[in-house]
Amino acid sequence: VTAVLPSSPSMAKDRKENPILMHVLLGRLRTMLLITATHTCWGSMRASDVRMWPLLDDNTVSLEPGACAQRQGGKSCELRDVIRSDLHKWADRSIRPAQLQYSFGTSKLDNKFDAGADYVDSKHWMYAAVHGRRVHFVTVGHEYGRHARTMQRMLLSLAAVAPLDDFELASTFGDAPWINRATPTADACFGRPPLFAKGTSEETCSLALPTIFCGPSTAQKRLTNGTGDISWEAKRPLAFWRGSSWMMGGCGYAAGADRDGNGLTQLVDGQPRVRQLVDPRFLLVNASAHGSPVIDAAFSDAWEGADIRAAEVQASREDLIKVGGKLNVTVPSKEQFKYRLLPTASVPCAYTCRLVPFLSSNSLVVKFSGDAEHYSQAVCGGLRHGVHLLLATRANFGELLHAAVAPAVQPRLQRMVRNANAYMSWATSADGLHCYLHELLSGYARKLNYSVKREGAVEKLILPALGRHARDALRNKRSSPRPSPSPPGPDYKDPAKCLDNPFDFKIPTDRTTAEACAQRRFVPPDPSLVEEFKLGKNIRGQNLPFVLSSYELPPPKLAAKDMAARCERFWARRPESKAERK
Repeated sequence: VTAVLPSSPSMAKDRKENPILMHVLLGRLRTMLLITATHTCWGSMRASDVRMWPLLDDNTVSLEPGACAQRQGGKSCELRDVIRSDLHKWADRSIRPAQLQYSFGTSKLDNKFDAGADYVDSKHWMYAAVHGRRVHFVTVGHEYGRHARTMQRMLLSLAAVAPLDDFELASTFGDAPWINRATPTADACFGRPPLFAKGTSEETCSLALPTIFCGPSTAQKRLTNGTGDISWEAKRPLAFWRGSSWMMGGCGYAAGADRDGNGLTQLVDGQPRVRQLVDPRFLLVNASAHGSPVIDAAFSDAWEGADIRAAEVQASREDLIKVGGKLNVTVPSKEQFKYRLLPTASVPCAYTCRLVPFLSSNSLVVKFSGDAEHYSQAVCGGLRHGVHLLLATRANFGELLHAAVAPAVQPRLQRMVRNANAYMSWATSADGLHCYLHELLSGYARKLNYSVKREGAVEKLILPALGRHARDALRNKRSSPRPSPSPPGPDYKDPAKCLDNPFDFKIPTDRTTAEACAQRRFVPPDPSLVEEFKLGKNIRGQNLPFVLSSYELPPPKLAAKDMAARCERFWARRPESKAERK
């Protein structure tokens, strides 16, 4: 293959005056050679094959401020846009009791959503309800997952601070919600069960919980609170990636599935072959195997343990090995932070927890976007290309990474890193987490068209299944009126003081107003009632052991108007300037 870059006196001048342009042009040439070399691994391709295999993403390269990191966030790149977009899926007072009771898996909902039992027979499912100052949680068994425990602490912490409207919700803490949305229009989820989840998308009837499920690992604790990383200058000017190949055949999709979950395959020498090249992780490893001077990427497993659903995926593994692709290459977690550029691509049916520590470090995140992922976490709502991170596509990632290592752009990239650090400290602070959840739950409560106390799952499903003593104790507690809020203490009335940290680990402080904020820990109360019960066989023939945990809370520390005022002040003080975010 021969490729010739055009040359002229004016272009020679451009090479001297615009090093970014030359890096882009050279990167484009390398990408052409890489794609050509990669295609030889797949055999010859017909023109019709190329049409079947579109690169659906933009291939332009720019480091200037651009798109938002979250598709449904709109053009303003505001964290609140995620809440508004999710709530827009249902009209006010349109959610019926059956849509929540369905999540227990004991009945069908209009014979359309039989997969609901898949949520409830795992440690990832949880039901929650607020009746006045009483909060109920239902889990499957006592040994439920840590993400459900994290959500319990967050909700109890919020209820201790502010009064909440009555509501009930179902949540899943698995990788992704699977209740599909009919069309991306207002009230498109009418009749479909709402599901709170770790991430959201345009295509699902899900509501994104705040980004609270990616606590620091042992190697990353100091990164999450903004300290402990080496300087930008000390980092290697390369893009570094290590990760699992699980997604190559997982998520219920064939490897290389497109945004709608349709596998993209072709015939090579008469045999079906999955087009792995549409997967960002494979793209990174493949580019590294073909000698990219700016990418060091390898799989940390050997694919044998991956969730491989298509036999032809193994043939792709052999192709990768032939060109020197690295498998089974593991490194300590802290090794990643020795590099300036940290590409990340979520599994098509989930999102990645790497984003939180990566954005809190002194490295720059290069996040695959567009059709490369299905779901994203709430914190992505306020992130913008060229301001906090770089958004790559499957078509332009090679050129973008080449442009990002140019010496002339390093000050600009360092400014993006500082913006990302400031944004993460703001968005994941105690005020950020409480205000996000408060606005989400307040809006969600307006979507319910019934009295949760009289017609909700606690009254209709749970109470009849409890023993007499537990039922009487719960009814007596539930009959008490909603207490009036007590006068707020000075720590909560003063907006410069942080709310309590609801978690076991330290979280960032909002540095714009609380540089020396004490990390007071929220201590959840002991449950006033813990009771096991069963609802009989579900639609999958299982008789699951449910556990009800009920909490009686004291009056909230802030009145509703004080909480609203505090949160409006929080939303108004984003750390970046408006000019930088536009």
